[in-house]
Amino acid sequence: MAALEYLNNAPHPKGYEILWRALRGHRWMDVTTGAMDRALAVHRMLAADSQHRNLRLPDLVIAATAEAHGATVLNYDSDYDRIAAITGQPTEWVVPKGSL
Repeated sequence: MAALEYLNNAPHPKGYEILWRALRGHRWMDVTTGAMDRALAVHRMLAADSQHRNLRLPDLVIAATAEAHGATVLNYDSDYDRIAAITGQPTEWVVPKGSL
C-alpha cells in the first residue's frame, strides 16, 4: 500500500521507474486481514468523534500494517499523528512538519 502511495505521486515515467527501483530495496510488509480489521477499528474510533471523513483511507491501512509488524511509520503526513493518538504506535516525521 505504501509503495502505491509513493508511485502514485511520480511526476513522469522516468520518475516512476526511479521510485520503483528504490522501493524494491525496502522491507515489504504483508497487509493482513488482521491489519485490515485494525484499520476498520481505528476508523470506527475516529468516527465516534466525527474525524473519519477527512482522513486518507490508505493511511489507515499503512498504519495498521506497520503496527501489526512492529514498525515505525515514517511519514510527512499529519494523518499519522491523528492515528497514533488513538493507537499509541510509533510514527516519525521524515522532515519537520511544514518544511516541504
